[in-house]
Amino acid sequence: MRKVKFIQTIVVLLITIFIFNIMEPLCNTYAEINSEKENKNLVIINDDIDNFIYTYTKNNIKYMVKENSTKDYKHIYSEIYMKNESNKYNLIETRIFDMSNTEITNKIKDSKTQKIKVEKDNISELIESENKGINKINKLNNFSLDNFKMLDEARISRTKIETTNWKYSQTLKTSSKIKKYTLLAVTAVITTAVTYSFLGPVGSAAANGISVIAQAIISDNIPNVWITHVFYLKFMSGTYMAVGEKKVTSVYKNSARTKRIKSPVTTYYWN
Repeated sequence: MRKVKFIQTIVVLLITIFIFNIMEPLCNTYAEINSEKENKNLVIINDDIDNFIYTYTKNNIKYMVKENSTKDYKHIYSEIYMKNESNKYNLIETRIFDMSNTEITNKIKDSKTQKIKVEKDNISELIESENKGINKINKLNNFSLDNFKMLDEARISRTKIETTNWKYSQTLKTSSKIKKYTLLAVTAVITTAVTYSFLGPVGSAAANGISVIAQAIISDNIPNVWITHVFYLKFMSGTYMAVGEKKVTSVYKNSARTKRIKSPVTTYYWN
């Protein structure tokens, strides 16, 4: 009888150990997933790109980021600070973000060890087109937008040219990987994705819209976005000569494009 009880005890113990060994990695996975929390309480202290400052809280730790950027977002320098127990911000990392027409280079320097890590990303891999067979988005209806300028819609009202209403042209879809960039670097990637021209200029209204979307991406810790561009053309009255293009861009947090991030961004090109 004692032998049977002893065997039962051993069996129960082995089953308990087996269950624990299964559950432990599951618990660790759950902890890792939930460690990727939202960057809560994102606060913009200064929105001048020459001295852009914001704070946020992640995993109950408060961070402050200081950045400065060129106007085209090609070059961004960032300093990342972490608040210590004495309520003082200590510099923990610096970043140099460089963006060309084809590649992003991110140099990350650990302030404690002074070690530098270089990350390179191909823009075509970060911003992928879902439209097979379309190589250049600025070739619409057999005319070129290469000489068009992105300006305010009021530009056309200051001319004496009679034009048609906006006419639907086409819809194109892309997706973009955000990665762990700073706010201005995310703004650079989203600007490129929205304008679909590498680091092209945007009007003030579009720039504000992109900034709001970038803040939401950082705040909600969104790793990937899906983008839909809807194009419209305006023609000179009585002709097939296009004089303008309007593009309405919506950014979503899911591939089904049902969860839009903030309001759409509208950009205009005029000949």
